[in-house]
Amino acid sequence: MVFLYHGRDAGLTLHVLKKDMAKKGEDYLSSTRYDAYRDPVGDVVSDCLSLSLFGDKKVVVLSNCYFLTQAIKSAKGPVKEAEQDYAGLLSLPGLSDASFDLYLLVPGLLSPSLELVKGLKKAGVSIKECLAPKEEDFLALGYQRAKERNKTIDKAALSLLLSRTGGDYLLFCSYLDLLLTYTDAVRAEDVERLVYKPLEDKSYECVSHLLKGETGKALLSYRNVRAQGTEALLALLSFVSQFRTMALVLSLNRQGEGNEEIARTLSKKGSPVKPGRIYYMLKDMAFLPMESLLSILTDLGDIEEKVKLEKDDPDVLLELFLLDFRKYRKAR
Repeated sequence: MVFLYHGRDAGLTLHVLKKDMAKKGEDYLSSTRYDAYRDPVGDVVSDCLSLSLFGDKKVVVLSNCYFLTQAIKSAKGPVKEAEQDYAGLLSLPGLSDASFDLYLLVPGLLSPSLELVKGLKKAGVSIKECLAPKEEDFLALGYQRAKERNKTIDKAALSLLLSRTGGDYLLFCSYLDLLLTYTDAVRAEDVERLVYKPLEDKSYECVSHLLKGETGKALLSYRNVRAQGTEALLALLSFVSQFRTMALVLSLNRQGEGNEEIARTLSKKGSPVKPGRIYYMLKDMAFLPMESLLSILTDLGDIEEKVKLEKDDPDVLLELFLLDFRKYRKAR
């Protein structure tokens, strides 16, 4: 049979696939694995159709099936698209009493408009969307893993861990294992000590200080970000993302959309956003008109250009930007 797994969180999708395979008595590590970025689809089709040396059912996994999603617009690999045997792939689900199980792992959500996706659905491929766990699912997972190790972790620690890992399943699990190795009773202060804030949160903290007129705190926040090993150019791009989001929020607010509507709109474009975040963002922007936001984005674009083309020092340019930020704020 042919099985297809897809979802927004690639780590979670792989986890679900492994779990389903184990239920059927199949071992992911013992399977024959291919990567669509480097292995031709024709090789996978041939492997599925060839006889097993030991007479048992073949288990084949093809990961990174970029050709089934539009989330990844270009995939550089050794195989040209014109040489891919997609017709052969479409023929596999129709085989009766197949002597193989083929698992297709998609790095994102399926694109229903693609002809290949339509063909696989018509052929009867078993499709499973791996939905992102809810907050209570992450909390239950944390409690369960701690109990299995005869350790404890409180809700405050789990909530902070979830916040700092941004709902990324594998990242959450990796840091959870680290924390449970570090101490027998995990508390919020342990998470503070061992798990850095994601760059998005750290840059938002810096921007929030700017919007409140706290230039010194914003400068200190930026230097802390750099001290933790974040490249200056990444910090710059994160600032651009923050101000672009603010411009979108302000625009939607001016169109009459409420906080919940805006949160839903932003959540569709990326990570989940809560209405409370929108409320505080609009509150912070009380003294920042749309004209200033557009000027900020233009100036940050100029900084990026100077860094990339003229090899200027990004730290100097960004610190000057922070120190001179008052010019963008309208008077109280």
